[in-house]
Amino acid sequence: AGVGGDVWDVIVVGAGAAGLAQVRRLREDGMKVHGIEVAAGVGGTWYWNRYPGARCDVPSMDYSFQFDRELEEEWTWKERYAPQAEIFAYLNHVADRFDLRQEFSFGERVDSASFNEDANLWTTNTTVIETNEKKTYESRFLVLATGCLSKINEPQLEGQKDFKGNIYYTGRWPEEADIAGKRVGVIGTGSTAIQAIPMIAKEVSHLTVFQRTANYVIPARNRELTVDEVQSTKNSYPQRRAQQNNLPFALDINQNMKVFNDFTEEEYREEVAQRWEAGGFAFLGSCLDYIVNPEPQRITEEYVKERIADIVKDPRKREILTPKLPLVCKRMPLDTNYWETYNSDHVDLVSIADTPILRMTPNGIELEDGRQFNLDCLIFATGFDAMTGAVTSIDISGREGKKLAQEWKENGPTNYLGLCVSGYPNLFTITGPGSPSVASNMMFSIEQHTDYVADIVKMMKAKNLLSIEPELESQQKWTDMVTQIANATGFAQEGCKSWYLGSNIPGKKRQFMLYLGFDTYVKQCNDIAAGGYVGFKLA
Repeated sequence: AGVGGDVWDVIVVGAGAAGLAQVRRLREDGMKVHGIEVAAGVGGTWYWNRYPGARCDVPSMDYSFQFDRELEEEWTWKERYAPQAEIFAYLNHVADRFDLRQEFSFGERVDSASFNEDANLWTTNTTVIETNEKKTYESRFLVLATGCLSKINEPQLEGQKDFKGNIYYTGRWPEEADIAGKRVGVIGTGSTAIQAIPMIAKEVSHLTVFQRTANYVIPARNRELTVDEVQSTKNSYPQRRAQQNNLPFALDINQNMKVFNDFTEEEYREEVAQRWEAGGFAFLGSCLDYIVNPEPQRITEEYVKERIADIVKDPRKREILTPKLPLVCKRMPLDTNYWETYNSDHVDLVSIADTPILRMTPNGIELEDGRQFNLDCLIFATGFDAMTGAVTSIDISGREGKKLAQEWKENGPTNYLGLCVSGYPNLFTITGPGSPSVASNMMFSIEQHTDYVADIVKMMKAKNLLSIEPELESQQKWTDMVTQIANATGFAQEGCKSWYLGSNIPGKKRQFMLYLGFDTYVKQCNDIAAGGYVGFKLA
């Protein structure tokens, strides 16, 4: 309960970009809202991920809120792709500017939440981290703004407890981490590692990278923004935002409007080369049918492999770094000097696909072939239990005591609009599975979601309605449709392994979790609302 056993209109879990946006909008609507955050401050994924080289892969001027014109004017981004510290500062600025901190309890973990069918209320149970004090909140609605990349994946190696050195996880990078002049190992070569490895290599005496899967990497071409660029973008924000809201990724990737067959192969290679030089996700905009047509995918794969051959001098390292999977299987990491780093003599590369890790020893790592690597420090860059992990780590009970974590484990993350789940009335997930989420500019998805949820809450109060949840049938149709859209692209093809599919977490059901196409998604959401919330049960 709140003060004196109050019932809140809405409890929001999380104080990252989504939690801040949701609380601000609900408060503006006059709702009694309270936020709960496990960290000591705001920032979400940008609070935790302080590893060397952490930055966003969406251009900074577009990775920002659009709900306030003055906010857009007063904040000035410095680089084409913002580093963690700058995004963290921005989210803190937003919290201060709109006086949002007072609406949150920080340093408090949400343990469980259960729906009381008689009272139509959610009871949320928390633990205050420092004192272990238990608290309870009652609310009509519960919003999980818990993030897509929040729950870190923590593999346990045999013998890990015996290791005498330090172990760090990139997703929980400690302030006091000290790697200067040390012998360091990194496990993982996904997006995080690709950002971190070049930075780590500069500091350490020796670096060994343990790679399971070679990935395609596209240059970010990050640089400082000029004063003129920043001002002209600020001036054009209203038009720019309107345009991006109508794009499949909610991001301008300079889409070429020709289909692949309109090019000769030579012309297409030239287009790919230009986009490689330009950097960033524009690489995916080389032709209109790129994600559904294997031919342009094949040519871009060849092109990237040629670049690896040009850059990486050592034939053994080059062979290990050359990807074997299709390019569209995974989110393409953006890099600065990733492959170049392997030309340094003090950087070694080990394929654990060929010779897996046997165990950790007190002094480092031993492989199955008996090779030993002595380390002072081991860094796990092993990603996240993405999309679902932060939700399922809360013990959520719906109608008749149904358990959400159990249901999603057995059936995959079924949902409607990526916003809500049948059997869990008045519960909303922000940018959850079944929505465009991380396959879009997250800031756009977050604002669209938080506005949509706020509209529902407002409508419910105005009509004196007590509960809203999706019908089982509409939920099943939605989940099937998300899969069908993905199957038409290369993302979910056989042989693909990615966190989009849940493949990085042992025992997680294989299901493509993202709705591909932000623009069509928004249109569907708007049509559903305009039709009186089609597919929902209102009571």
